[in-house]
Amino acid sequence: MNYINDNIVGKDLIFRGPFGDRKTVYCDWTASGRALAFIENFINMEVLPTYGNTHTTTSVTSLQTTMFRHEARDIIRNAVRASEDDAVIFVGSGCTGAVHKLIHNLHLEQPPIVIVGPFEHHSNILPWRHLAFKVCRAEADQSGTVSLKSLESLLQVESVSAQEMGCKLIVCMAAASNVTGIMVDVDAFSCLTHRYGGLAFWDYATAAPYTKIDMNPVRTGPDRDLVYKDAVYFSMHKFVGGPQTPGVLIAKRRLFKAGEAQPDGCGGGTVFFVRRDAQVYLKDVEEREEGGTPAIVESIRAGLVMQLKEAVTCDAIMEREDILVRRIWDRLADCRNIIVLGGKEAPRLPIISVVVRHPYPSVGTAGGSKAEGRCLFLHHNFVSALLNDLFGIQARGGCACAGPYAMDLLGIDEALAKLYEETLVGCPLDAYKRARHYDTPQLEVIRPGFTRISVPFFVPDAEADFILDALKFVANHGWIFLPLYRYISSTGEWSHRQHEISRDRKWLGNVDYSEGKMSWSSARITTEMPVPESYEACLRAAHEEMCRTVKLVDFSTSFPVPDDTIAFDESSHELRWFLLPSEAAAQIRNEIGQLSTPVPHSSPWHPGSLSKCFCPDLQNNKHEAALFRTKTSSCLMDPPSESCHTVNDLDNPKKQIDVSMTIRQLIRPHSIGPLNSGHLRVKDITVNSITLTHHHRKRVLSESTTKRPNTKMGLKPSLSESVLNGAYLTRRNRSSSAEQLIFDSFDAPPQLALTRSTAISSSTEYFDIRQSVDEPTLNNSALVQVSHDPLNGACSVGRKAMKHTAEFVGQQDLSRLKPSNTLWQAPPRDLYKLVFRAIRQFDMIHPGDRVLVCLSGGKDSLSLLHCLHQYQCMLRGCWSSSRSGLPPSAIFDLGAVTVDPGTPSYDPSPLTPYMADLGVPYFYEKQGIIRQAKKLPYEVSSICSFCSRMKRGRIYACARRNGYNVIALGQHLDDVAESFLMSCFHNGLLLTMKANYRVRQGDLRVIRPLVFVREYQTRKFAET
Repeated sequence: MNYINDNIVGKDLIFRGPFGDRKTVYCDWTASGRALAFIENFINMEVLPTYGNTHTTTSVTSLQTTMFRHEARDIIRNAVRASEDDAVIFVGSGCTGAVHKLIHNLHLEQPPIVIVGPFEHHSNILPWRHLAFKVCRAEADQSGTVSLKSLESLLQVESVSAQEMGCKLIVCMAAASNVTGIMVDVDAFSCLTHRYGGLAFWDYATAAPYTKIDMNPVRTGPDRDLVYKDAVYFSMHKFVGGPQTPGVLIAKRRLFKAGEAQPDGCGGGTVFFVRRDAQVYLKDVEEREEGGTPAIVESIRAGLVMQLKEAVTCDAIMEREDILVRRIWDRLADCRNIIVLGGKEAPRLPIISVVVRHPYPSVGTAGGSKAEGRCLFLHHNFVSALLNDLFGIQARGGCACAGPYAMDLLGIDEALAKLYEETLVGCPLDAYKRARHYDTPQLEVIRPGFTRISVPFFVPDAEADFILDALKFVANHGWIFLPLYRYISSTGEWSHRQHEISRDRKWLGNVDYSEGKMSWSSARITTEMPVPESYEACLRAAHEEMCRTVKLVDFSTSFPVPDDTIAFDESSHELRWFLLPSEAAAQIRNEIGQLSTPVPHSSPWHPGSLSKCFCPDLQNNKHEAALFRTKTSSCLMDPPSESCHTVNDLDNPKKQIDVSMTIRQLIRPHSIGPLNSGHLRVKDITVNSITLTHHHRKRVLSESTTKRPNTKMGLKPSLSESVLNGAYLTRRNRSSSAEQLIFDSFDAPPQLALTRSTAISSSTEYFDIRQSVDEPTLNNSALVQVSHDPLNGACSVGRKAMKHTAEFVGQQDLSRLKPSNTLWQAPPRDLYKLVFRAIRQFDMIHPGDRVLVCLSGGKDSLSLLHCLHQYQCMLRGCWSSSRSGLPPSAIFDLGAVTVDPGTPSYDPSPLTPYMADLGVPYFYEKQGIIRQAKKLPYEVSSICSFCSRMKRGRIYACARRNGYNVIALGQHLDDVAESFLMSCFHNGLLLTMKANYRVRQGDLRVIRPLVFVREYQTRKFAET
């Protein structure tokens, strides 16, 4: 077993996390195994050199490969005790593919009646739901495993129904749960199923890597002929050494009736003879059901992996698994905040799914915290993220693709589950089916779940203890780290606020063949903090980080995180079950009453109310009733008396306090200066036997009572192109208590006066960015009143002509202005009016201008091109009808340019023929920007920013070379708002993109005609 552990590919991989470097400890073996070096070495040295196609045996390579594959099939056949009546078939997509292949071959003339177990994977439920006449679900017994009595009662009823309907009765169950690891007595259930004339199908996906699989057990007694299994299927990729292996289906050959007429996936390799209008398929099931070129190397690897399991022996594996299960229960026995789903009575594999409780105190009448609080949980994805960041443990958060069983374990009844469903999809289901995905709000973070960890047989005792100790640490102290983390509501992902998860991402795009051979560049990882030398050192580092976090949060001069309790509306607030970062920070600082929602509802569900779970607190009968209350849809409003007790409750009922209240009882500390989280040293404060330094926090009670230093933001030359309308914000010294935000104008067009009627002076005026970029769409009369004072000098077209132009836009149907070339599209009226308004208000286009549109091929830039062309057509029609006798030079010219950065994911070449058909002068600039970035001696912090700067320079050069004086960019109002927020939050400057400005050299102007247009409008235009 040590040999297996030492040969895991990627073992002890070092990664850079928010708390320093850590070694990975893989604990997601239930989802997928990891590769083994000695198996991969054998494949590289023995299998691949002689690789050939298995559809022939006339060459040495094809013959050897065919023999390898036959041998792999025989290894699996012998391992599962399959007889000559059983077919062993490799299927491409694990258990899911095996179930579908089995269903296809059953030749079901009538929809069957199917009975499934309580803890089935989605792959073992959903295919039957779309096929069966009825799907019944057996219940679990008191120990947590499948109830034999429940199955028998279902079989008694449904076997009669199946006989009356003339359909098959199928019992389809998992041999072990992928959530809890609880195992089933497969032989007893198979015997019972056959006694009532049913078919016994077994999903061994979770159990196969560890338990013995016996298709035809040898038994004595009256039931000896009933214990066989009709079908077994499992995924080889879940075995250690199993990545890149197929699924395996073993079933009685008599079940493959439908395949005789038409195999599942008929094609090459499945037929014996094919005529022009007929075919004869192969008789052998194993050959007939593996059409096309099969997964050859993958199936050979599957045989090697199964051979390894048989060499270790199932008895030795299960003996070690039992030791690890007992180790789990012993190690977690004193961890009061952890709930292990499924209970501890039933036999199980060392797979545990846990939920971490957190008692949240109520607000007292005097502003303090009452002893009795409300029961919330730590979000499963936060628990997984913290295990990764602090300890390198690779766990999994979610429902593990076993939704119904997860609801049973968590205590979610059907009424409550429907409320979650409607909240997650953002609207009632019937409306959701009609809505587009991007128009539907999502609140994925509200989805209930748990954190799953698996400890396989080859893990050493020291590593197993480290995993469990780390889990206990997160259960007891993990909530303290919440203020350091943020979550994305739409995805449910949690990450450290100051750590970019994808910073060290590896890219396939880093592979380069420019020098005639394969080369690649790896991420430049700089070690900030060394990897802990041992498991004990890693645990000590976690305790030190906890102390730093408490000090950082508790003694910060202002509230350290935003109040995210306001992010949930009334319905989602009642369904929220997890602790928020702001609530954790408020609990540490004893400022719960200052939150907008100081008293959250308790979790609407609690594990143990519907199904078995294990929690040390539940061993105390005093609190069992509160934790085991049954939840219904009416329980969303919590009774005032409900409480969730902490660890200290059990030790001393009169002293019901939590960790944050322990902090409160310290001697009053002394004041301290500004905090720097990178230089904290902890000495004196005790938090659950952990010490922290005594310091006093400077509180900011209100803005009026606190003096802030006067700051002034100067506009850097490099940022001059990022200001809307040529203006930037600055803070001026103020005489009153309130700060005034004003802006300085530089080369600003007079149209800025339209956004604010009252000017402070000729050089300064109030600036309201919302008014300037988010005004309602102008109506026809408002368009007439738009001024047209030029940026540089007077316009050659008179005010009367401009008024006529505005009226023309308001009165004419834009579709009538559509040119004869059908490739040109007239933009929607609401979109075009916003573009027209921006052009006029910011004086973007002058008579005789040569406008170069920057095209990427996306919806925004192409919408801009068609809008400017429509504007050009409108001017021609307007001036022609006004009989002004203006020369053709009074109308601007239009061209387009595209810069190809040389990345495979972006191919703008189809624009060339498209622009030729439109008749627009088009310039295609190609520059290997991505390749240049890779060759730089330093690491580019943002490839997007680097690419943008390089493309901008290429566009300027193209414009100058071809005589264009105006460059039109396709950023819309959403981009402007995003730019403003990013500048505000990341740079501390109130800046955004300008609508019209000159470059530093003064010879080019850059305009953004879509500055008032929302993104959904360009999307809608592109889709029509």
